[in-house]
Amino acid sequence: MAVTEVGRELCLAARTLTRAPAFTAVVVITLALGVGANTAVFTVLDAVLLEPLPYSEPDRLVRIYDVWHGEPGELNDYLRTPAVQAYRTWKEAFAGVATLYTYRETGADLTDAEAPLRIVASHVSAGYFETLGVPPLLGRTFREEESLGPGIQSPSRIGAPVAILSHRLWRDRYGTDASVVGRDIRLDGTSYQVVGVMPEGFTNPLGTPPDLWLPADLRLRENVRGDWSNQYLTGIGRLAPGLTLEAAQRRVDALNARLGETAPDNRGWLVELRPLHETIVGGRRQTLLLVLAGAVGLVLLSACVNVANLVLARGLSRDREVALRGALGSGRARIVGHLLAETAVLAAAGGAAGLLLGTVGVHGLLALAPDALPTVARPGLSLRVFSFALAGTVVALLAFGLAPALRLSNTAPADVLRSGGRGGTGTQ
Repeated sequence: MAVTEVGRELCLAARTLTRAPAFTAVVVITLALGVGANTAVFTVLDAVLLEPLPYSEPDRLVRIYDVWHGEPGELNDYLRTPAVQAYRTWKEAFAGVATLYTYRETGADLTDAEAPLRIVASHVSAGYFETLGVPPLLGRTFREEESLGPGIQSPSRIGAPVAILSHRLWRDRYGTDASVVGRDIRLDGTSYQVVGVMPEGFTNPLGTPPDLWLPADLRLRENVRGDWSNQYLTGIGRLAPGLTLEAAQRRVDALNARLGETAPDNRGWLVELRPLHETIVGGRRQTLLLVLAGAVGLVLLSACVNVANLVLARGLSRDREVALRGALGSGRARIVGHLLAETAVLAAAGGAAGLLLGTVGVHGLLALAPDALPTVARPGLSLRVFSFALAGTVVALLAFGLAPALRLSNTAPADVLRSGGRGGTGTQ
């Protein structure tokens, strides 16, 4: 068909469907539920499994684990302080090593000119933002000497008392005022100078999304650097340029064996590197998401089957209409095209409603299970999600439209007209 003929067929199909509002509404709602459920789940899958981490060259980021050789496969989430000090010197394997404190969430009362505000503070080492490859929006990040400063729990400090604000806190508390950099704020009665603001959307890959960052590594002070027994730091590394994960692991193994020769307390400990994205998604979480995707896929399949039955049942009452079209000279292809035009209108309406329903459904999923997704996952409408919804609509179109159309196009005009078949002439 020419483009103009396709347009006429679609307009005719739309007018025909408006004369059957109950049928049209049931089909559109059924299809919308199927496409909407799949779109919502695929949006989450896209954000968690397919979308790269929102950092520079995220495929080069790894999480560093300590492993006791007597417990193969048992990864320790938290690192020992002296080990971290050593890892930061392994330039053959890492372009950068940073730590963050996720052992327990740290809260604080932010007090300044406005009413007190309870916030979440994240303690990170110097080089943390550089390791992730995200520069500040305003100001600077922490210096090495500031990384020896304390958290909120200790009033004494070695480095300067400084803080970096999240974009959210900067926007909500300070109205995006750029002059906040250099200003002093008070956390639990202690004064901290704001030295930077991070860009919108930046957050830690692990732990609770923070409102601000403070220098961490209090235990890296000289008097506790030799404590090999305390594990509390989460380690993130960026692989050295041109180094694969496998090559980096071999270098780390060699360096760690050398460390054991000079540090007896490290003997028996191994170091394992895992892709940061893999550790964030997690095997169990990934499996649950895939199971959920399979379940909602069955929902879409069920919707297509139900809609196909509705279309076929309605088509049985249109044998006379189809027969008249054939008797007037319409070929089988033209009849199939007309019937598919109606199906296309239904699929387009159901797909559009499903896309809207899926977008709303994502917010519902997040509200029901806010901790089910990694903190860095930001589900939202993207080109992949839109393409998936479009593909789901096309699949639905073929699934519930083609078979009934082919079935009706086989109608023998003479047999139907002689039998006085039921139906009208396009008013159903």
